[in-house]
Amino acid sequence: MNKRKFFEIYKDYIDDSKMQFLMRNWYSIDGVKYDKGQVTIYKIKTRNAYKNKVPYKTKITRATVSIYSEAKKLGFDVKLVIVWLYRNWKFKVSVKDFNVDYFWVDKPKKYDNKQF
Repeated sequence: MNKRKFFEIYKDYIDDSKMQFLMRNWYSIDGVKYDKGQVTIYKIKTRNAYKNKVPYKTKITRATVSIYSEAKKLGFDVKLVIVWLYRNWKFKVSVKDFNVDYFWVDKPKKYDNKQF
């Protein structure tokens, strides 16, 4: 669903602080779901599934951690979705509560803090 349509439909059902957050961060959030008064936002990552477990965590930026942490404080239900990619186009999807401990927080890049 596009941004304009989402806000048009749900403006009367989501409180103002959450609506402002969604407006500010719409293009940084991977998924949004509204169900019976609860707004869930999703961080979606893909990982390759190997026969032997790889010890590396998925990278995430500090800006992303900040956005999803703020969402938790505002009362959003925040989920992490991992799409595990296997051989021959097979895949598995796992969903769990968002926790920064699941990630390697990458150092800021050259343009991360630049004002345009």
